[in-house]
Amino acid sequence: MQSIDVTEVTERLIDRANDNDWLVAVVDGSAEAVALRVLKLGLRMEESIVHLRVSTAVEMIRGVQQTVLPIVISGTSGFSDLEWQRLDWSRSRLERNTSALLLVDNHSLGRALFCAPNFMSWVGPSVWELVAAPQSDEAFREERLRELRSQFNWSDQELVAMVSAGSAPREPAVAEWLALIGHAKSLE
Repeated sequence: MQSIDVTEVTERLIDRANDNDWLVAVVDGSAEAVALRVLKLGLRMEESIVHLRVSTAVEMIRGVQQTVLPIVISGTSGFSDLEWQRLDWSRSRLERNTSALLLVDNHSLGRALFCAPNFMSWVGPSVWELVAAPQSDEAFREERLRELRSQFNWSDQELVAMVSAGSAPREPAVAEWLALIGHAKSLE
C-alpha cells in the first residue's frame, strides 16, 4: 500500500471533484482524529466538500446518494461484518459523479477486504496509507513550513494578514500552513 499525505489527498479530492473517483485512506486509529482535523482544515478552504460521519452502511449509502458534492466519509470503524456485506451488496448504489474519500483504520480495512470484496476490488487501486505528520514532530513541521513559505513566497505574518483580509487563496496547503503555525482558528 502506498502512502499519501493529508494535503495531497485533499488536493486529489478537489481536483477530481467531477469524477466517480473513490479514495480509501487507511489511518492508524490514534492518528484518525489528527488526520480528520487536518483534512477538515484543508477542506474548509474548499466549501464545496461535505463530511459525512456514518455508523451504518445504510447511512453511508443514503449520504452518498443524497450528496452531489465531493464527500469525506468517516465512522466505519464500528461497522460489523454484516454492515460491510450490506455495503458490498449495494456497491452500485455508491456510484456518483463526484469524488469520495473513505477514511478507515487497519482493522476496518481488513474487515472490508474479507466482507466487501466487490466494493474493495472497485476501489482497490485507490487504497492509500494516510500519513498525518504528528504536531509534535518539530523537524517535520519546520521542513514543511520551509516548503510552504518557498512555494507561496510569503512569510507567516503575510499569510495571516491575507487570511484576515480575506484575500488568501482557498487551497488546502494554505490551511495546512495555518495549522502548522498555530493559526487554524483563522479559518473559522
